[in-house]
Amino acid sequence: MMAKKRWCRAAHDLLSEADVVVHYNGDKFDLPHLNREFVESGLGPPAPYASIDLLKTVKRKFRFPSNKLDYVVQKLRLGAKVSTGGYDLSARSAWLGRPRVGADAQVQQARCSSDGEAVR
Repeated sequence: MMAKKRWCRAAHDLLSEADVVVHYNGDKFDLPHLNREFVESGLGPPAPYASIDLLKTVKRKFRFPSNKLDYVVQKLRLGAKVSTGGYDLSARSAWLGRPRVGADAQVQQARCSSDGEAVR
């Protein structure tokens, strides 16, 4: 549990330092999950920041048949997401109270890096 608490504190600190957070579907998925984790860890809300959800921009500016990040970045010729096994990786990770270790940590780090490159 200590690793999860450290992870949660680190995420909270990053958001609190940010002026702007750019993400893809973060308003409806990532940020609510993070906010729950903050409450469960005894942290208050992070300092205010501007939230830019690129999924909303994609929906507003394009009519792609799919709005999944991988599909969109490929159509825009920005690369592709790194395959991580999707839910299976998350099921083996901190969402169940276990920190990512070994190969899981490396795959998740590659995925986060790839997702970050895709939204730049």
